[in-house]
Amino acid sequence: MLRNPLFKLLLFGALSLCLGGGSARASCGDNKLACGADEKCCEHRVATFCEGDACSSVHAEGECIPKGQNCGEFWCGNRQCQTSWLLTKDVCCIYYPGGNIPEYACASSELSCRGNTSYLTIRPTLASSELQRDH
Repeated sequence: MLRNPLFKLLLFGALSLCLGGGSARASCGDNKLACGADEKCCEHRVATFCEGDACSSVHAEGECIPKGQNCGEFWCGNRQCQTSWLLTKDVCCIYYPGGNIPEYACASSELSCRGNTSYLTIRPTLASSELQRDH
């Protein structure tokens, strides 16, 4: 059966549809861009925080670029973020200190952004376990 050229053609077509080679394209970023056939989607997260925990938002921003280019660079306000072989910096941090001019930074996680009051938890704390049992 695998030696039949028609079977091979049908199998190749089915595999390319499953792997994204079909005409239906996924949207790029939360802004839902549709990239062309000769483009690819590059996404990075934008994390915005304000002094005093007055605002907090994180979203994925997408950009369509030519397939031959690298996704490792993007602009974050007045800064250009670049990815190195050692560290991926794919988060644009925007911090508003007391309503003043925003400060921009590149980071590997939104947890590293100035003004973010969230923290990484490795396992549930005793307090969160007790809250879940009470409800």
